[in-house]
Amino acid sequence: MNASVAYHQSQAFRGLVALILAYLLWSFGVVLFKLLDGVPAIDIVAHRVVWSFLFLLPVMIFASRWHSCYAVLTTPKLLGGLIITSLLISINWLVFVWSIETDRVVQSSLGYYINPLVSVLLGVMVLSERLRVAQIISLLLATMSVGAMLLLLGVVPWISMALAVSFALYGLLRKMIAVNHLDGLFIETALLLPIALGWLLLRSNAPEMTGLPPVDVGLREWMLLALGGPATAIPLLLFTYGVRRRSLTVAGFTQYINPTLQLLLAVFVYAEAFGGSHLLVFAGIWMALAIFLFDLIWHEKERAREIEGS
Repeated sequence: MNASVAYHQSQAFRGLVALILAYLLWSFGVVLFKLLDGVPAIDIVAHRVVWSFLFLLPVMIFASRWHSCYAVLTTPKLLGGLIITSLLISINWLVFVWSIETDRVVQSSLGYYINPLVSVLLGVMVLSERLRVAQIISLLLATMSVGAMLLLLGVVPWISMALAVSFALYGLLRKMIAVNHLDGLFIETALLLPIALGWLLLRSNAPEMTGLPPVDVGLREWMLLALGGPATAIPLLLFTYGVRRRSLTVAGFTQYINPTLQLLLAVFVYAEAFGGSHLLVFAGIWMALAIFLFDLIWHEKERAREIEGS
């Protein structure tokens, strides 16, 4: 087997594994933020930024990534791109945590079901990615299912759309920006750190100026907020690692793991409303995912056979 081909195949496999692990870990963020009931969403997001930075700092020191970080910070195009991605991911975090806080996990799961459709669309329109026939069928089936759900809801699900668009754009830009996944995430959190610290200091010293009531954060809450650092950074590291090694189409459709687990938690653990009509719509989405994954596995096996025979 050609060494470069073997390396590419290995990187593609690692990218897929990283994406799957990222989505599994993200889905259990629902549990973590539900346990922080009573802490305002914007406070939680500010803590996520601070604790993510503190988690990544020793990793950066151990990995000796300062030279590459300096190169990014002194390259206006790269730095400008990361400023945009830091804003996108902070919007995504805020909407996601607020949806959990207000018992709208079903809507957030819908957002992450819509997100792969936006990712695939961006991949085709911006990156000129090509879809196989089975992938087109999956995309059409998933699109019709999501459209049917929007009609059933009877309202514009702004939570779902905000989550879908913000994260799809984040994934696209992180794929296009030539920055190491660790360097990029560390710089993103560093860019958000002054804003997060400023907000937390304001909440601590002058809560009346924020328009939110003061919150008594005890030891339990501090431990959960600190856990939010690695719970935020690790999945994002895995995601940015994976999205640079797989197409946006693959990254988009494998993301269905996350909203499916979110939905199960919302319905069976947190008892959010979910009727028969919703089940019918979600069944269409699950079928689209099954078709896509079957095609992906078959295609990967065919490529492996071709490589072995060459």
